[in-house]
Amino acid sequence: SGSEEEIIDENGQRRIVKKKKAKRHIWKEKMAEIQAKIEEDRRLLESKKDMAEEERNKVKFDLEKKEAELKKYQDEQEQLKQKLSVIEKKIIVGGENLLEKAEEQERLLEESARELEARKEKEEELKKAIEEKEQERLDIEEKYSSLQEEVMGKTKKLKRVWTMLMQAKSEIADIQQEHQREIEGLLENIRQLSRDLKLQMMVIDSYIPTMYQDMIENHVHWNEDIGEWQLRCVAYTGNNMRKQTPQPGK
Repeated sequence: SGSEEEIIDENGQRRIVKKKKAKRHIWKEKMAEIQAKIEEDRRLLESKKDMAEEERNKVKFDLEKKEAELKKYQDEQEQLKQKLSVIEKKIIVGGENLLEKAEEQERLLEESARELEARKEKEEELKKAIEEKEQERLDIEEKYSSLQEEVMGKTKKLKRVWTMLMQAKSEIADIQQEHQREIEGLLENIRQLSRDLKLQMMVIDSYIPTMYQDMIENHVHWNEDIGEWQLRCVAYTGNNMRKQTPQPGK
């Protein structure tokens, strides 16, 4: 950046502007160097009065050459000042310093570049986050697909088991109905046998005394071969003996 300088703009107002350091300071150093050489040559020329004519002319020629060079630099510096003055007047337009405006625009461009870089970094972060979320979504979808397949398999198995359960329940219901019918049949047989037994007991009680009933019970046994009750010594009972005894007068 350059140093500040107070100038008067086209509206007659004093303004402080920044000037860039051009080659003017280099020219000043060069002119100071040339000026020092000129002074040195003059002192040399004045101090050595007995110097040979040829050498004196040479020193004088060098002195004139350096003075001409110095004059050239001075003219160039003056021209540069005039150009700078014209440029400064052109820079100040409508009370606005175009140089400062350019610097402000440069600063804004730098800020915009930094902001753009920050946005790019933010965009990369968002892109990375989106990729991570997308991967998570794919993992969830894959897991969900596996779960769906598992659910479908278990649903089929459940339907198959449910069908088997319904069939088993139906078979159990049929068996229960058949069992109930059998029980009712057995109960009816028991009731019928009870009635028959009561009837037979009434007949027995009516025709066989109790003491003989006890005797028969003590001597009766079940014959497995013929499947009947048999009374021991039945061959010697009254009716059988009566059949074998001859009748008198026959």
